[in-house]
Amino acid sequence: MRTGMAGSRPLSGDPHGASRQPRRGESGEGSCHVLLVTHYFSTHRGGVELIAAALARQLVVAKGWTITWMASDADRNPENLPATVQTLPATSWNGLERRLGVPWPVWSPWSLVPLWREVGRAGVP
Repeated sequence: MRTGMAGSRPLSGDPHGASRQPRRGESGEGSCHVLLVTHYFSTHRGGVELIAAALARQLVVAKGWTITWMASDADRNPENLPATVQTLPATSWNGLERRLGVPWPVWSPWSLVPLWREVGRAGVP
């Protein structure tokens, strides 16, 4: 059964939501596994990456959620993240930034395999 936004009525099936089956990635009441994907990890020092690291920390501390953060392997993995934040570097080519100053890593096609696997694991209750 699918629902729209939180608190809205179901789009199909039982109008009370009683028949809802758990989605992959759901492990219990209130638990959640989030897949966070950015171009780089926070060690790249970009604004988006620093905000992503702060968001991951807050979701772990405030909600108790687990996070898998996938980004290019252009920089080292951040070391100052909570234990429930797993980093998953994607094999990439970062030549555009090295040669032209354009921060746009190109992921290897093989990096789509772990990305697809992690999409399947992610879930929100």
